[in-house]
Amino acid sequence: MRQRSACYCVLLLTLCGCGSRNPSGGPVDKTRSKLQAISGAYLAATMKAKAAPTKAEDLLPFLGDSSASDEVKRAMTRSDNDGEEFVIVWGVDLRKLGKNGLSRDVIFAYEKRGKGGQRYVLKPPVDIFVIPDDVFKSSKFANDHQPGL
Repeated sequence: MRQRSACYCVLLLTLCGCGSRNPSGGPVDKTRSKLQAISGAYLAATMKAKAAPTKAEDLLPFLGDSSASDEVKRAMTRSDNDGEEFVIVWGVDLRKLGKNGLSRDVIFAYEKRGKGGQRYVLKPPVDIFVIPDDVFKSSKFANDHQPGL
């Protein structure tokens, strides 16, 4: 029960916009907002199914407004910076943070190419960062994922 309460708390923080970091302190851009929505949808899908999502279709019911079309929801899985779909490491159970090697130091979603030599990354449970490509190349990824560079 305690673990469930903690997960609901993280979900609420995600949906409220807490937890993501905007280094400039300026307005939140669309790509950051989309990753934030993906994070919330990923956690909500995990909580409902009691298992981590395994494909994009698992997230769609939890992305955006419930009345939005699948096309609109799928657009939320695409970066405005590089026009590519975000790479999401499927099967990452965010409820197990701190267990089974899942830590706050791993990346579980990211921009495929980014823009200007840097890209947005998402780390558990809801931390969003912009990192340079050289840092990205030496980063750790959830589930031993290996990005195609």
